[in-house]
Amino acid sequence: EQALYKEARKSLPKVGHRVTTPQGDGRVHEIDIPRRIVRVLLSSDGSIETFKADEVQRQQSPPRQ
Repeated sequence: EQALYKEARKSLPKVGHRVTTPQGDGRVHEIDIPRRIVRVLLSSDGSIETFKADEVQRQQSPPRQ
């Protein structure tokens, strides 16, 4: 069971990471691994919205110089 949990977590963005959602960009506030739900603090208005994991896209970090 723990192995399945770890594998599922790999496919989800980590808390604090920047993501793009159907409602705009934001940062991951919380994740629910068993239900594959991501709560995101939206940059546009500061609200926290809930999305299915497949609705959230990780943003690429700019390359370090």
